[in-house]
This record gives sequence, structure tokens and C-alpha cells, in this order.
Amino acid sequence: RALDKDAGELTFDTLPLDYYVPGSAQSFYLRNNWGSSATVINLAMGYAVGASHQHLDSGTFQIIRGDKWLSRETVGYSDTIAGYYKNAVDVRETISHNGIVFNGKGLAAAYADGPAKVTRLESKENYAYAAVDLSQAYRAHSSGYPDRDDNPYASHIEREFVFVRPLETLVVFDRLESSSEKIPAKDVIKTFITHFEQQPKIEGNSALGVNGNHALRLFTLLPSSPVLRVVNEKDFPNSPAKPYYQYRLEVDTKGESQSYF
Repeated sequence: RALDKDAGELTFDTLPLDYYVPGSAQSFYLRNNWGSSATVINLAMGYAVGASHQHLDSGTFQIIRGDKWLSRETVGYSDTIAGYYKNAVDVRETISHNGIVFNGKGLAAAYADGPAKVTRLESKENYAYAAVDLSQAYRAHSSGYPDRDDNPYASHIEREFVFVRPLETLVVFDRLESSSEKIPAKDVIKTFITHFEQQPKIEGNSALGVNGNHALRLFTLLPSSPVLRVVNEKDFPNSPAKPYYQYRLEVDTKGESQSYF
């Protein structure tokens, strides 16, 4: 409109349903339609190089339907939440997002071996697909502070997404290989994380999170007999009265160096 004063208004229906941001950000925005109650998904697969106040969230996803968040990251700056085993951690950490942690530790805090790499991408009428290799983003072999930056429990991490538009369903498939650098690879606990604004209800291998008139049903297909655990991110000693707390759903697996969620 700034350049063409004579242009008439157009409906959003003339626009594509997907938009991919290339470069280091590697964000993929998806939706099932342009209606007011549409399901909209953001796959934040990369890390915007040169930006400040970054979070360790490569590979995360967020879902909104209509006017309600169904699953989002925990936001904040210099704020804390209940981390793994309820110890207080900075919201910048991977555990504050919809990602994967190995023994409670996520992406490299600094000096990563390399960026996350989107390896495949497709946008079709009934579905959208993306695959990202996060392996190098978890390791920081060159760091002078390996305890702070490196994740010695992680070896190889690939995450795939399929958004099936007619079903309003997002399939997340993680291929995870743990490392034996610190402990035997089979003993490394790998944890899949999802967040809800309201406390979800656990029902066997699924969780139901209701937010207003909208809801998210999460099914865990692998591992085959999962144990789902809900953590109130406000549940840590001396937690301040802040509005950003959410409920974190955790699903663990171990026993093999190579495993899947």
C-alpha cells in the first residue's frame, strides 16, 4: 500500500499458507487456512546470528489456534523457572522451550560446533514438511568453558515435522543418539518437552491441554509405553510472583544409545 496508492484491498486467501525464512533463522510459519480460528504453527529451527537476547531454542515449535496459545515457549529475560529436577534455571535454556534435553542439558550455551541445518523442506496443499539436523548446535568442543557450554551427553539429533492441514495435526519425529563421553550412552536420559499455558490432564499416553475454547491433544507414539510428567515451572524455592510461568510436559526415554520420540 505504501508503494501503490491505487491498489485495492485483497483478502488474505490470496496468500500462501506457508512462509519460510531463510538464512540463519530458518523459521517456517504454517497455517491450515486464513480464517479467524485457524491453527498456526511456528517452527523455529535455526538461530538468528547477530541478534541479541537469544534463547537456546533451535528446533522448537509453537502452536496457536484462534486467539489462544496451545503450546508456546516460556518467555522472559533474566528470569528463572523450575528446571530439571526443579532446580531453578534461566528461561534462556532449552528446557524452557519445546525441545529435547539430554540429562537435563540442551543446546550449547555458546561456541557451538555449528548451526542447526534445515535439510529438507516442502509445502503442499494438504501438508507441510521440514527436517532439521541439530547435532552441531548441541556441542561446543572449542569452548574454554565446556561445563557451561558443551553438551557431552548428546551425539546426534534430527527432528522432523509434518503438519497435516485437514487434520490440524502436527507430527514431530525425533531421531536421537546419546554419547558415552560422561556416562554409558544407554544411561543418558533423553527428554521430549512441550509447554502448556494451563495445566494439562494426563490420560495414558496422551495429554489434553485446554485453553479457553481451544485445546491441544498430545499423543506419544514412541516410546511405546511412555510416562508423562507435568512440571509447574513456578515450583522452585523462592520463586517470584511473575506472570510468565507455564506447565511443562516431560517424556523420558533411555536404555539405548539410539532412540526415537
